[in-house]
Amino acid sequence: MSSAEKKTVSGFEKFVFAVTRVFALCGAAVIVIVIAILAMKLLSPGESTKVTYEEVAKEMAGSTDESNSDAEDSPRTPAVAVVAIPDNLKPYFGGENERILRNWIDDLSEDQQRDFLKNMSQVVREANAKKADATEAINAYKSLKLRKLSSEGFEQYAAMATKAGYIAAIFGLLLILSILSLVLVMLAIERNTRLQSA
Repeated sequence: MSSAEKKTVSGFEKFVFAVTRVFALCGAAVIVIVIAILAMKLLSPGESTKVTYEEVAKEMAGSTDESNSDAEDSPRTPAVAVVAIPDNLKPYFGGENERILRNWIDDLSEDQQRDFLKNMSQVVREANAKKADATEAINAYKSLKLRKLSSEGFEQYAAMATKAGYIAAIFGLLLILSILSLVLVMLAIERNTRLQSA
């Protein structure tokens, strides 16, 4: 009778240990996968402010034929022209047009000015290769690029908050993983102790 009870309890304990072990192993595997996904998102680059020619073409197709209102921008004292205009843009920004271009990029940092002109140079090169109106492409590009650059500050804060959330989630999952590992170790110790005492 007592030996039968012993066998029943032992079988139940084995079942509980087996279920707990499977749960801990599956949980640990899922957590490792989730941590890997979060780590990849954490290391992935943020949204770029680069404007492609395809975006410019869409903007040109969607915009009505506006008169060049930017040409009548109120004159400002231009900042020191630290950033050189790329060679393929010079035909479009000679004389008075250079002042217009400088007005566009005056409020940008030096790095942003470089990015603005380099990206514009790429768009104009592609527009010329596709026999599109480069002046229209420049105006469409300017609207798109300045829009992206103006939202860049907010996006940086949002990206920082997202990264902080990912880091907190990774630490939380690592803590759960360590608890599950501890459960597995305790189960192994318990099993080995029972085998030795048997």
